[in-house]
Amino acid sequence: MNTKEKISIGYRLNSFRILRLNYAEPENSKLDYKPGNCLFRFSSRIMVNFKHKRIGIRLLVEMNHKNGLHIGEIETESIFDILGFEKLQETKDKIFLPDDFVTPLISITYSTTRGAILGKGIGTVLEKFILPLIDPKKLLPKEKGKTKEKATLKK
Repeated sequence: MNTKEKISIGYRLNSFRILRLNYAEPENSKLDYKPGNCLFRFSSRIMVNFKHKRIGIRLLVEMNHKNGLHIGEIETESIFDILGFEKLQETKDKIFLPDDFVTPLISITYSTTRGAILGKGIGTVLEKFILPLIDPKKLLPKEKGKTKEKATLKK
């Protein structure tokens, strides 16, 4: 596929789920949780299901206090139905995922994860860890823009 070729492909969020959520209330209740003191580390993974023409985005967010205290982590998964999937497919088990196509999917996953943290974290230390607004391109996995082989998504 010519990577400069413009193609029209649609997507629809099929499902969102929290795979895991772990946190610990710090013993020191006097910690300052202003935005600069709440640190985040992100990693994402793209999964493909060729049979059902779906793409999954997994996002792991680790939350720490600036003083080094680990507060918790959340891992979420968004599954998207892809309309025009065959336009991305290079062979039966290879697909090309351009950054411009994946970035909105990651953005939706990130924003939904922000809401999940706030919703699940009401009344806990998590309500102080509001995910900042960021450029979703910064969350693209290291293998961005590469050919993805073999389905790893089971849905």
